[in-house]
Amino acid sequence: MGRKYPASAHWETPSETRRIVSVFIDAITTILAGLAAGLVVGIGRVNGVPQIRIDSLTVWGTAVCAGITLSFFNHVVVALITHRSLGKAIAGLRIVRETDAGPPKLLQLVGRWLFGFLWMIAYAPIHLAADSNVTQQDAAGLRIVRRAKT
Repeated sequence: MGRKYPASAHWETPSETRRIVSVFIDAITTILAGLAAGLVVGIGRVNGVPQIRIDSLTVWGTAVCAGITLSFFNHVVVALITHRSLGKAIAGLRIVRETDAGPPKLLQLVGRWLFGFLWMIAYAPIHLAADSNVTQQDAAGLRIVRRAKT
């Protein structure tokens, strides 16, 4: 027999505020970690004085690569192990399969990460600029939920 997962009745759709908080925490963590990695690479000495070469392509390339890597690690590897990203854990949310509320599968998490990455880069700025009321939907057969109040 397979492992039993909680019934969908034990989970509810979280408020838009909780979802936004979790996205904001994940985004800020990724951006700050990427920038920190870029700054570490960009520290050099000029005449014996430490300086940050902020105009260096290496600095910005490292920042972008580190940010993307951390984002993947947070949204795929951490979520595969804990069923939530850092932001979702802080907001009290978790990721479950839409079909049976079981834990997410690796390929579902990769698909969800790619969808979210595309959403943040391409669609979110358009919706913000157009002041539309479209919200990001769950993707790849996964849902974001919170434990139902009993």
